[in-house]
Amino acid sequence: MKHFYRKESLFFIWLLYFLFILGCAAQNEFKKGEKFARMNEWDLAVAHFQRACNQDQKNFEYKSSLKRAKVEAANYHFGKGKNFLKAKKYDDAILEFQLAVIYDPSHKNAKQLIKFTKDLKEADY
Repeated sequence: MKHFYRKESLFFIWLLYFLFILGCAAQNEFKKGEKFARMNEWDLAVAHFQRACNQDQKNFEYKSSLKRAKVEAANYHFGKGKNFLKAKKYDDAILEFQLAVIYDPSHKNAKQLIKFTKDLKEADY
């Protein structure tokens, strides 16, 4: 009977250790996301916040930071798309507008400009 309790205790200790390591990994990813967000590197911030969320799916702070970073990334790519559109770099503009929609599927302006830019590109050829 003692042997069983020892195995059970060892399993419990390993489980706690694993959960601790997992929590540290999520926290490290979150801190990296915060660092990139402060630098306005939104693509990298999204990637790290997403990893933190994947590792700790119930953490509200991680989820809200990911959501904010996605909105910022969408707006960043939307702005780049508009600059490419002004420069008549239609393929680049379409790509940036598509990235904006990937980050924020509700970004109506980006969706509209994808169609508009494709129409301009066809008219130009």
